[in-house]
Amino acid sequence: LTPDPWRDMVHPDDLADVLADWDWATRDQRDFERQFRIRTPDGVERRVFVCAWPVKGPAGELCGYTGTLEDVTVRRWVSPPSSTPG
Repeated sequence: LTPDPWRDMVHPDDLADVLADWDWATRDQRDFERQFRIRTPDGVERRVFVCAWPVKGPAGELCGYTGTLEDVTVRRWVSPPSSTPG
């Protein structure tokens, strides 16, 4: 496993872009928002939306990041409602 185990879950086709965005956000201590695919430990592919934001100490120093991960797989694959008047 890598030092950050979440990286091992990112789909290989999305990994380079996700890491580039994460490195940019953490370097500049910015918020991170990204949708990408992951592989669960049992091999199932899911699409997630991640929001993370910096946590700073009393002197403004970066202490780490906190955030949320939302499984948006169903939202991604469900067809939009029909726009045909009824």
